[in-house]
Amino acid sequence: MVEESEAKTVIGSALFGHFVKKCQFWRYKVNIKNLMLFFVLGLFIVSCSGQKSNNQVNEPATDSSVNQPSKDETTSPQESEPQKDQAIQEDQKIEEIELCDLEKTKQTDQGYKCKVETEDGDVVWYLHTKTESGKKVWKDMKSGLLVSDILDGTFTHYQAQDICTHPSSLEARGNLSNITWSLPTGYPKDLNGKHGFPNEDSDFETLEDNGVLKVIDTTGSEYLWSSSVYPRDSDFAYGFYGYGDIVGGYNRDGCGYYFGSVLCVGR
Repeated sequence: MVEESEAKTVIGSALFGHFVKKCQFWRYKVNIKNLMLFFVLGLFIVSCSGQKSNNQVNEPATDSSVNQPSKDETTSPQESEPQKDQAIQEDQKIEEIELCDLEKTKQTDQGYKCKVETEDGDVVWYLHTKTESGKKVWKDMKSGLLVSDILDGTFTHYQAQDICTHPSSLEARGNLSNITWSLPTGYPKDLNGKHGFPNEDSDFETLEDNGVLKVIDTTGSEYLWSSSVYPRDSDFAYGFYGYGDIVGGYNRDGCGYYFGSVLCVGR
């Protein structure tokens, strides 16, 4: 601050001397008061000029990031386009997948995909696993359910209740021991939300709607056991008829001839 004041004084004095020399006050007899006025005016001009210079020096740099779109904002419209393209390509791939046919699904290899045309649109089925012995596990890509191969033999309902977690069924389950397996639920749709059943379609109803009968050949089974017990008589349980549709009233202990087949579902 001292150096700045001294500089102002020197500059003011120089201006004053320059003015006196130019005007030759000894010749024109300039009034001393006017000279003092010019001297003060010179100091004022120098002071204002110095303040303006300091303001320019100390002026903060403009933040280039203010009101500028971020990198994500500028690129997001461009990034969304590939996502749209990917969704379109996936739809195109679904359209290109061939229709499911039992003759093909019996002989196909792991990784095979086919689709079933349903009232609610195409449903893709994926051959998730195929064992060396030829046992297959299919995945309903709409519901996410895994469906095992049909187990060998027939069972009473009491035997079937635990068979989907028994080691004897592991091969039919694709040797997938890390999956939660169980008998499929199988109550009819008109019982959704009634008699203690969940207010949603049972597993068998869901699988039938999604075209399981065009993927897995169940025609060799008179019926397949479900985990759902008949609400009016606990001695009976629901089964899934091998040619389609839920049927009820099968005696759970067999009674000599009520022996059903089993497939398991995984989640």
